[in-house]
Amino acid sequence: MPIDAPMNQDVISPKNYSSFFRILYNASILDPDYSEKALELLSRSNYDKGIRAGIPSEITISQKYGERDTNINANEIQIRQLHHAAIVYYPGKPFFLCVMTKGNDKIKMQNVIRDIARIVSHLEEFI
Repeated sequence: MPIDAPMNQDVISPKNYSSFFRILYNASILDPDYSEKALELLSRSNYDKGIRAGIPSEITISQKYGERDTNINANEIQIRQLHHAAIVYYPGKPFFLCVMTKGNDKIKMQNVIRDIARIVSHLEEFI
């Protein structure tokens, strides 16, 4: 995060996430063995909410999620963010999915991400 970025400013976008994952997937910066190792490590994440919950368990995903809470006063979370990005290794047609949410209910945000992943995973004829 940039040092001078205000706490309420977004600093990474789905497009940025897709660039990171594309670089790993295509091994365009790292040696292919290192890119593969990085994706393999991301596939070991034990975060089972969001995208993972919406994609059938037999399909491997390499994922990264993040949470950020912004407090305006010391006792209350004012803005909660939950972001989840993954390469979904759909057989023959892998794809990237990134969903970024803001709200105040983490469970609802996880469920929105899960539901979007379910919808996308059922669009295989369009993938």
